[in-house]
Parts: sequence; structure tokens; C-alpha cells
Amino acid sequence: MSGTTRRTGVAPKGPSIGIPRALSFYDYYPLYREFFQGIGARVVVSRPTTQATIERGVSLTVDDTCLPVKVFFGHVAELVESGVEYLFVPRIVSVEPRTYICPKFLGLPEMVRSSGLRKSRLLTVTVNMNKGWRGLWEALREAARPWGAPDWRVAMAFKRALGSQRDHRAACEGGEWPGRAMGCSVPPRRETSSLRVAVLGHPYILYDRGLNLGLVDYLLQRGVDVITPEHLEELALEAAVADLPKRLFWSPAKRVMGAFRHLLAAGGVDGVVHLVAFGCGSDALIGELVEREAKRINRTPHMMLTLDEHSAQAGMITRVEAFLDMIERGRRL
Repeated sequence: MSGTTRRTGVAPKGPSIGIPRALSFYDYYPLYREFFQGIGARVVVSRPTTQATIERGVSLTVDDTCLPVKVFFGHVAELVESGVEYLFVPRIVSVEPRTYICPKFLGLPEMVRSSGLRKSRLLTVTVNMNKGWRGLWEALREAARPWGAPDWRVAMAFKRALGSQRDHRAACEGGEWPGRAMGCSVPPRRETSSLRVAVLGHPYILYDRGLNLGLVDYLLQRGVDVITPEHLEELALEAAVADLPKRLFWSPAKRVMGAFRHLLAAGGVDGVVHLVAFGCGSDALIGELVEREAKRINRTPHMMLTLDEHSAQAGMITRVEAFLDMIERGRRL
């Protein structure tokens, strides 16, 4: 996906800005796109993840780095080599009040600086929603400086960006496939099935076909009704974790746990597939909690799949097929 024309019909003439198709892209691309196009930037997005992307990212990171970060570096390398003038790598501290996001989002700018990928200027700002909306406004206003846009234009771009993000969330909650706004088309259903399966995980795992080895595509092609955390209303997710003994302060983990508890309490889910990345600390905790809850609440069939750069599609599909067969046999008993 390359730079696009703004809604006004005027092609952006400012410097190009590269946005890696990884990590926060799968949450906030509608906001990023609308804002940067609104201030006159030419937005360039890296291509969808391939095995080559993963291999390049592995070569640029240390072994202990989790797979999503390795994928991120593969996308960064592609954008730098394509010649974009700026590379957007925000330092995200918090995306909602009284919570924090995964620590890897805090260290990304330093990791990119130390990687040797220096052909593009690194544009990094700190996003901290513990300051409320002022934190996001200050971050994006700082990000707009290289384009020299006047304050009124930055404010208008900020307003449109928030509207675009809200529209995206409303569409997801209304049933649209969450990855569509990121250019991820929904594969056609080739079979029919009465199964409804919740697929849990972080958006940068669920909607990146290259990273998750096409798992969600496979389920949809099997005719399975797939539901993800992004399909659920924020208030429902908050309510589902309100009675936990301790408040979850990692917002991505809270979202996964909230979706799981809400879906099982509401009923109608035949099974749960939890996608996690090897080496993710918060996933290790939430994965254990999800498994315990799955056994406690109606003994809902549950399977956790751990992904790393050595994962193979054939082995994953074999496990998923066995899981679906087990659910179908259980329903016939």
C-alpha cells in the first residue's frame, strides 16, 4: 500500500512518512493515516508480512525478542530501503487512563536507532493517555512539525483522525472484519459450519496473516463463525473484568481477558483459540488465566497456540483441525 490521495482530492506534496505494517498499525492505522494525510504527508505502508519479512526482522534483532517485534523490524527495513523520508515509530506508554501497554512499545525507538537502519529520519513521539486526550494531542502536534503545518490545520487533521478511529471501532463492533481498515480482506467461506469460535490475541497477531500463518483465514474458509475482541463493545470488556481480585493494568491483556470472560458468560461460543507469541510476558500470565477460566466455566474447549519464527503452517492446521473435530464430536454426544 502506498501513499494515497486525501479526501479533499488534493494529492499530498509533503515528505513521505513510512508506517510499518506491524504492532500498533493494527489498532491505530485509521488514526495515523487520516492525521498524516491531513497535514500534507504522503503515507507509505509496508507490504503484508511474508516469510522474507520475518527472516529480515530476525536478522536485525536479538534471539530473545518476541516474534511481533521481529516482524516489526522486517517492515521497518522494507520502508527504509524504499526511501521514505520519515519513519513513524511512536513511543506508546498508555492508550487509556490508569493502564499501561506492553513495555516493548516504550523501547521501539531506541531499538530502531540501534539497529543500523538509519537512511530514514526517525519520527518518534510519546503517547501517554494517562494524561487524557491532551497526551495524544501533544504527541500528534509534535509529529506534525516536519511538515510545517499551521496549528489550525493540525487541529483539523487531529479531529478528523479521531473521527476515523471512532468510525473504525464502531464498524468492528457492528460486525465488520476488524482488519478491513488495514487492507486485510476477508477470505470467502468455502464451506458451511455451525461452529462459533472465539479467536483471542493481540490485533497485531490476529490480523497479520503472515505472522499467524493464515489461521483466521483457515477458520473462515472452513465456515467457522469467528469472533475476536475487536467485535465487542468496550463497555462489555470492562464489565467482564470488573470483578477480578486485582485490576489488570496491562491494557492489551485486559482486552483479551475481558473478551474471553464476556463471551463465555454470554454463551454461544463453541470453543476458544488463544494465539500468543513466544516470549510474551503478559501473554504467559493471561494464557494461564484463560485456561483456568475455560475449565471452570462450562468446560469450554480451549486451545492455546504459541507462535515464533520457527512455527510451520502444516503443524498448526493439523492441531486446529483436530480441535474443531473434537468440538463437533462433543456436540453430537
